[in-house]
Amino acid sequence: KVAEKEALETSLAEMKSVLKQTSEERTQLSTRVNELEREVRDAAAISKAASTAEASVLEGRAIAAERLASEAEKKRKEAEARAESAEKDRQMAEEACSKAEASVLEAAKRAE
Repeated sequence: KVAEKEALETSLAEMKSVLKQTSEERTQLSTRVNELEREVRDAAAISKAASTAEASVLEGRAIAAERLASEAEKKRKEAEARAESAEKDRQMAEEACSKAEASVLEAAKRAE
């Protein structure tokens, strides 16, 4: 009976040791799961921030492109207006030359 009791006590001590080790392993695994969950949350937050930053950059580029297009259109209209003005000036100069030429011819006829 003494040997049986000692064997039971030894077995009980071994079971307690295994239980303690299992409990420690469970705590370690729980801690690691918590760390991994935190890493996943952090990665998701970083990804979201990167997407937001990228969207902001793209929006900034779109706004800049719109401004450039608007400025180009404004310059095109200004150039078109200058071209029209130059064409009018050319026509007026041609008319003035024609009138001057007609006056010279008229004066030459009168002088004869």
